Amino acid sequence: MKAPDQTKILLTLLIALSLFCCVSCEKYANGPSIEWITGSSITYNYRSGVIAGFTAHIKFRVSDNTSGDIKMTADYEGQGKSCTGFVEPGKEYKAVVVCGISSTPQDGKVIVDSPTVPEPYTISTDVKTGVSSISIQEL
Repeated sequence: MKAPDQTKILLTLLIALSLFCCVSCEKYANGPSIEWITGSSITYNYRSGVIAGFTAHIKFRVSDNTSGDIKMTADYEGQGKSCTGFVEPGKEYKAVVVCGISSTPQDGKVIVDSPTVPEPYTISTDVKTGVSSISIQEL
């Protein structure tokens, strides 16, 4: 009778151990944690002398000691684009967000977000804006 009791105990320990391990992996399910850093910039695009859009260069770095893929989105009024990029600790990156604008007045914000950043990065606009693309580049 001792063999079934030992098997039952080992099986219970194995199940408990696997549950605890899965909970600790949850932290990294969305990739490495990142943080925005200073030095971000916006360049404006012109067509026939009239402003037609802008490109935001938003700097960030990995804030924990992990590497992996992160997903990043840029959204304006419920419409936007997303991308995935591989990041490593000790390196700096930038999210490059290309937006077109119109002459239609409309206060709004382009929201740049990732599941692993504490707060999204916001770009305020006073004209109707559309997100054309987003990419992640190493600096």
